[in-house]
Amino acid sequence: MKCIDAASLLTPLTLSENPPVPLPDTVVHGTYHATWPKILQSGGLRCMGRNHIHFASGPSISTILPNGRDGEVATPSTKGRGQDGVISGMRADAQILIYIDLKRALAAGCPFGLSENGVILSEGMSTDGTEDKKIGLEFFDIVVERKNGLGVLWENGELVKESPDWMLNAKAPAGKGGQKGQGGKGKGKAPRLKVERDTDHIDED
Repeated sequence: MKCIDAASLLTPLTLSENPPVPLPDTVVHGTYHATWPKILQSGGLRCMGRNHIHFASGPSISTILPNGRDGEVATPSTKGRGQDGVISGMRADAQILIYIDLKRALAAGCPFGLSENGVILSEGMSTDGTEDKKIGLEFFDIVVERKNGLGVLWENGELVKESPDWMLNAKAPAGKGGQKGQGGKGKGKAPRLKVERDTDHIDED
């Protein structure tokens, strides 16, 4: 809801010595095959008409790549939310996981906040003085494709694997290509920024 000052409902994540909350070890954005080429082309993650870009605090990189970054990707969990870190802020069926270097992004001035139920949110930042905000590719730590065996796509600021033709022609799953979420209408209660599941964020034009 654009009329709500969402920042006032978030606990800011900071690099200060006494932060309001500890920084999460993992900040990960889940997306789909169809959207990864668009993210690369646009230079990063954008809100695309929403208030924020959504992130989860899991699964950790060590869960997805248990044998190290050069190892095979672990089989995706079918348990849904919970034990494997598929939690608030990301859909369980995400095909691509974008891990953010949170400390580097915060040091550059990119704001992040934590909602009441553990969703990590950011509106991104402008780097050219315009209103075009994004979380740039320079803040991507590692990007992992976890469904079709591609493994690591991006690491340490560099593209590791080009998008195959089938990915360039892929379509986002029904209802998960940037359509607006279907939130409930509050009944006599003050607005609360609680996000159980993100209805994918970036992605379609």
